[in-house]
Amino acid sequence: MDGSSRELDRQYVDFVRAKAGIPGDDSTGEIGSVVYTDINRKNNLRRLAGDKLEAARTNAAFVLNPDKNGVLDYRRLISTPAPKNGVRVLKDGKAAGMRSYADLGIDSINPTRQSAAADTLDLALEALYNKDQPYNQTIDEYRDNLLDYSRMRYGLNGQLMGKETHHILELDTTDEYLKNLPADKRLGAVQALVDADMAPGDVASNFSALYASALGKNVAPKDMRPGKLDQHQ
Repeated sequence: MDGSSRELDRQYVDFVRAKAGIPGDDSTGEIGSVVYTDINRKNNLRRLAGDKLEAARTNAAFVLNPDKNGVLDYRRLISTPAPKNGVRVLKDGKAAGMRSYADLGIDSINPTRQSAAADTLDLALEALYNKDQPYNQTIDEYRDNLLDYSRMRYGLNGQLMGKETHHILELDTTDEYLKNLPADKRLGAVQALVDADMAPGDVASNFSALYASALGKNVAPKDMRPGKLDQHQ
C-alpha cells in the first residue's frame, strides 16, 4: 500500500469516526490537490464556497474558481462517486461561471436593446459615481465594475436563489422618457432616482428577483416556493 492510499484510509477512518459522533478530524479531507467528501453528499445546496475544502464541509454547490483566463467566478462543483473508498472526489466544474447567466440589456445582441441599456446607464452614471465616490477609480473603471457586479448579482439570483431577474425600470421606455426631458429636468429626475437607491439601466439596484418554478433544476431547490405557480402568476 503506497503512502497516498494509507493517507486516504487514515482520513476515511477519521471521517467514519466523525459520522459516528466520535471526536476526530472533520468529515472531509484533502490529499495533495484532491478534495473528497462524504459519499452521501452531492454538493447540490444553494451555497457559495471559497474553495473546495469549504464546499466539502458545507455541501455547497458553487465554488470560487478562476476561469481559463484567470478571472474569478463562482462555478458549479462536480462530485465524482468513489464507492470503493466511501467518498466523493470534488472537481472543478467546466460550466461557465455565474456571470454567464446574466441577461443584461447592455450585452444583448439586439442593437436596439443594447443601445437603450447603454444610453440609460450613461444618463445615470455621473450621479451614481458622485454618490458612491468609489476610491481610486475613474468613472470608466467604475462603470465596468458596476456592470461586472450586476452580472454576478444576476447570476446569483438565478443559480443560487432560484429566481428570475427583471428590470424594475425597463430599459427602452426609461431611456426614451429621460432623453425627451429638458436637460435640467432630466438631471433632476436621475438624481431623484439615485437618491432613492434606484438606478435606470443594467444596475443591480434596478433588479427585481422573483421566484420561478423553472429555474435551478441542477441544484437542490431549497429556496424555491412549492408547487407549479410562482410570483409571476
